[in-house]
Amino acid sequence: MKRCLIFVFFAIVVSLLTSCDGGENHVNGYRSGIRNYTYSYYYIQSCYYDNLENYQCYNPKSMNSSLRISFDVDVDGFVELYYNDNHGNSFRTNFLPDEYSYAINAGTYYYQFPMESGDLTVYENGSEAIYTDYRTGTEDHYFYDLFY
Repeated sequence: MKRCLIFVFFAIVVSLLTSCDGGENHVNGYRSGIRNYTYSYYYIQSCYYDNLENYQCYNPKSMNSSLRISFDVDVDGFVELYYNDNHGNSFRTNFLPDEYSYAINAGTYYYQFPMESGDLTVYENGSEAIYTDYRTGTEDHYFYDLFY
């Protein structure tokens, strides 16, 4: 009888422990660990400010090869960014939590990463990526699909 009670006690403890989430933390609605984002963009639209400070954009066009952006954000906010540009170049960069921005624009969250000569902005839903080149004063908008 005593062995049965001990067995039942351990069975209850084991079932309680296995029904929990294993003690994993949830941060900002995400499971602890790494959040992964991977996007491919097939269209580009270049924009600039003209001499009268009007914002001008060329018509969007398809790229010969896609721009692929992938980044991982860990629970502490450290980011590892990978991207293959549409010229066949690959880049990998790491960011500390205070080296990039995470904000919202028109209801959509985005990440903004400082780059060598500008900023790379990637919308969290993958709808668009924008490279702002401070040397030339241009912005390249990258899209997965064209929206008419």
